[in-house]
Amino acid sequence: MIYQINLPEIRFIVHLHDITLNNYKKMKKLFKITIVALFAVIMVSCGGASEDNFVGKWTPDFTSVEFHLHDDLVESMGDEINEKEIKASLKEAQPMASMINIEFKEDGVLTVGAMGENQDLNWSVEGSDLVLSGTVPEGEFKGKEVKLAFEILDSNADEFTIKISAQSIKEQLNEQYKSEMDKAISEAGDMKNLLDEKVLSDTWASITFKKKES
Repeated sequence: MIYQINLPEIRFIVHLHDITLNNYKKMKKLFKITIVALFAVIMVSCGGASEDNFVGKWTPDFTSVEFHLHDDLVESMGDEINEKEIKASLKEAQPMASMINIEFKEDGVLTVGAMGENQDLNWSVEGSDLVLSGTVPEGEFKGKEVKLAFEILDSNADEFTIKISAQSIKEQLNEQYKSEMDKAISEAGDMKNLLDEKVLSDTWASITFKKKES
């Protein structure tokens, strides 16, 4: 569904979801859609904003990334995650931001990619959500259609900010892939407590995108 780029900011997104799943290997495949989708989704605007605000090309501001993990996740990960190191890595990646192609088109197509390799998605603004949909290009869910809505925090013609929680992702995937989700959760064993609504709702990330200069 979405083109992946091997940059520190993407590794952070993957790491965030691995934390949510507590590195439970059998569950990683199920949530690969979420990890991939999250990259494409880091590009939205705020409630009540006009779709016209989105049309054009955008650059991610990796230095704007904020995230929060529930205390139970922090305790379970121990020294495996360091907020300062993650933010420093994202700051170092900022010079590469211009290499990423993010273009919202008037016909509802969102093109995401880098270095000439792009993937098209569908996009629309529904109330205070940006909705993205597309077909998963590879892996266990190859060929399946996925639709995900993301909370919009702030937007104008020059920049926009979005926030996503792990609980929102879980709920939406559960609606579309209930049997797969039920199976993954049943195999989580002692990790099930980390998939609790309280934990996932308190685990989130946000980022700002800025209009690319012509």
